[in-house]
Amino acid sequence: MTMVLLVIGILLAVIGLVNMNLILLVAGGILCLASGFYALRHWQTKKQEARRIRELTEGMDRYFTSHPSLQISEHVSIQRPGKDYQDFRDLVVYYDGQYVSPLSAFASTPSFEATYYTLEEKLMAYCLDGDFVDENHNGIDDRQEEKRAPYYRQMLEQEMHRFEQPEIQASLRSISARLGQIHELETRYEGVSARLRKLYQHYLPMMLSILEQYHTLEAKGASAAELAQMEMKLSKTLVLVEEALKTMIASLVQDDVLNIKSDMSVLEAILKRDGLVKEGTLESVGERHE
Repeated sequence: MTMVLLVIGILLAVIGLVNMNLILLVAGGILCLASGFYALRHWQTKKQEARRIRELTEGMDRYFTSHPSLQISEHVSIQRPGKDYQDFRDLVVYYDGQYVSPLSAFASTPSFEATYYTLEEKLMAYCLDGDFVDENHNGIDDRQEEKRAPYYRQMLEQEMHRFEQPEIQASLRSISARLGQIHELETRYEGVSARLRKLYQHYLPMMLSILEQYHTLEAKGASAAELAQMEMKLSKTLVLVEEALKTMIASLVQDDVLNIKSDMSVLEAILKRDGLVKEGTLESVGERHE
């Protein structure tokens, strides 16, 4: 397409120049510019694709260095093949331990494209999380006894009585409410707790440490101006903590959505591969729900 536009544009420009035809000359110039634009867009797309493949491959390489398989959902898992591995598309998909196909097979089969992109979305989510240590343990020592949401809610309740500033009290109350939501998710759904280890072992202890530092500063007789400045920064920090908790709650829900999509997509792929689903079945299902 780009080459055709360029050739036509050059021909028109040459004809226009030879015949002193301004319209042909301008038309040829426009087509040459259009071909350059399309070539640039194609180059940018290829560059983004190469970057995406590199990021996914590097992320999976980090994970499979110390893990035999990646559990995408309750039923779907992905493993790195023993040989002929070049990038993440060569990873192998399993459903309840049963071999399905390489990930690339989903991408190359039109009817399975949705399945491929669902799995790729899940892999990218793992890569963006950074470290991979069994359900986002993130390298945290499993032997460390964790203080969980009820403990931190109790500590925040005490902090509310130590502060007189309405803004800080409101932020502490909101954070406590968010932790209440997280505790409810932990209670109701198995597997949520493993994804909250950084929250309990890093983020919340740091927040309590900052609050304690403020009280220490106050006890040492800091000036009113210094305390006011610290209170302003503290208010902003607490707002950020609350936003982080909101994002974390949303991500927990999104993880479940991706898990369900992965299960459904891979099961659909298996049924189609084994010839158990007739063509047009999904279209007829869609018509019944309209």
